[in-house]
Amino acid sequence: MLDVTNNRLLKSNADGSSLTALIAGAPLNAPHGIAVDPINAHVYLVNTNTDEIYRTDLDGNNLVVLVNSGLNDPIGIELDVAGGYFYVSDRGANKIIRHDLNGGNATDALTISLNWPHNFALDLTANKFFVASRTAGEVLSADLMGNTGIAVIANGLGQPYGVALDRAANHVYFTEFASGNITRTALNGTGQTVIIAGLNQPTGLRLDVANGHLYFTEWGGQKVRRVDVDGNNLTDILVAGDGLGQMINLEIYTPNSSEASETTTRYIPFRSEIPLLLLLALTGLWLIRSPRK
Repeated sequence: MLDVTNNRLLKSNADGSSLTALIAGAPLNAPHGIAVDPINAHVYLVNTNTDEIYRTDLDGNNLVVLVNSGLNDPIGIELDVAGGYFYVSDRGANKIIRHDLNGGNATDALTISLNWPHNFALDLTANKFFVASRTAGEVLSADLMGNTGIAVIANGLGQPYGVALDRAANHVYFTEFASGNITRTALNGTGQTVIIAGLNQPTGLRLDVANGHLYFTEWGGQKVRRVDVDGNNLTDILVAGDGLGQMINLEIYTPNSSEASETTTRYIPFRSEIPLLLLLALTGLWLIRSPRK
């Protein structure tokens, strides 16, 4: 979890127990994006206020700066470990950029039809993005490279933010920051349905496909929460009283797991009794720039 108020990278079990700060304070400055490489035991972080990409070990040690130029307000990050790439959404430049896993060879992947892109999911079977275009109120699908295959799969949304893909079930889920919803559509955009409403500025979103759960962060609620994929059984995992600030994003990790073979987004399936969550809760003091969400 990323705790923006306190600029911390946090870890807990799936039930919220054993909450631990892996990194607290500098160099973190409003981190907004997180992705886990379970094969090489790395965590990738987007440090938004400094326009940098970091990599650490799973315990928060050995932090390396991979990218420190060429970005303008980066937000989300997703990995294609098998292909040797990570992708970053750059909301200041309205594009998605691909880098080698070591941070080199920056290449524009998607540069049209985006309006303040935030989080996104990768479909590595169909070679597609599913991107939250926040200011436009849309979720788009597009080919991974070349500005082709662009389609609006959901519109009229209240600032879409987080995106999670369940290709096997033919579903895309996304949070709506302003509307307080989690919404679902089919991959082709049909059947747009709000599965849960009344949330307090939901942001990051991850899918636990094995157990049929969605995990998400709330900026306004200062929470990490879980809900079934049908919208039932909303459960608080961590709350402000646990020492959280404004939460922006999260990732799921199971020890000894490997990347799912079918697609996927960057979720790693897990069993809830196994220590698993690398939850990025972004709770920053906003010392350098004015507050950004």
